Amino acid sequence: LGPRTAVLAGDTLFAACFSLVADHADAATAGSLARLVGRMCDGEIAETTERFLVSQSVRRYLRRTAAKTAVLFSLAFLLGGRESGSPPAVVETLRRLGWCLGMAFQIVDDVLDFESSGADVGKPVAHDLAQGVFTLPVVLALRSDDGTLARALEARRYAARGAWRGWRARRETGRIGALIRRLGGIDGARAWARRYTERARREIARLPAGESREVLASIADRLLARAY
Repeated sequence: LGPRTAVLAGDTLFAACFSLVADHADAATAGSLARLVGRMCDGEIAETTERFLVSQSVRRYLRRTAAKTAVLFSLAFLLGGRESGSPPAVVETLRRLGWCLGMAFQIVDDVLDFESSGADVGKPVAHDLAQGVFTLPVVLALRSDDGTLARALEARRYAARGAWRGWRARRETGRIGALIRRLGGIDGARAWARRYTERARREIARLPAGESREVLASIADRLLARAY
C-alpha cells in the first residue's frame, strides 16, 4: 500500500507501545522509552541534514548510528533485564551488550546495502548511496580517495534532482559502489563490525552461565555473518 501506509502503521504501533508502557511499566521504564524515541529522532534528523555531505568523519557516522540503532538495542536489553528482575550488574552488562550488537548490526546492514541483492535485503541495492546517505563503507573509502570518489559522490546530487534517470543513474551508482569496494570501504566496515561483535562477546562472557548466554553468543555470531 506504499510508504505512507507503512509510516502510519508504525505510528500506530508506537502509540500502542506507549499505551502498554503507561499501563504496566514503572516510571523509570517509561522515562527511558521516551528518551529513546527522542534520541532516535535526533539520529534520523542528523542523517537527513547530512545527505550528500562528503566531508564526513567516522566519528560522525558512529554517533549517528548510535542514535539510530544502538540505543534501541541497548534499551531493549536493559529493560528486558530490569523487568525480569535481574541483578543491577547483569542489567548493566545487558545494556552494554545491546549497544555493541546494535552498532555491529547497523554496520553490517550498511555493508549489505552494497553487497546483497535487493531481494535479500528487501530494498534496492545501494539505496542509501542513491539517497545521499553516506555510510561507513563510503566514509572509509574516502580516506584513501584521490578525489575521484568525492567528485562522483558530489555528482550524485544531480541524479537525486532528476538530472540522471533510469539506466544512467543505475550505472553511475554501480560504478561508485565498485570504487568504494576497491578503496577498501567494504572490508574496512566489516572490520569495524567485527570489532563491535568482539566487544559484545566479551559482555556476553560476563553474564551468568547457562542456555541464555549460549543463545546470545549464537545470535552475535549470526548477526555478523548474516546476508540479509
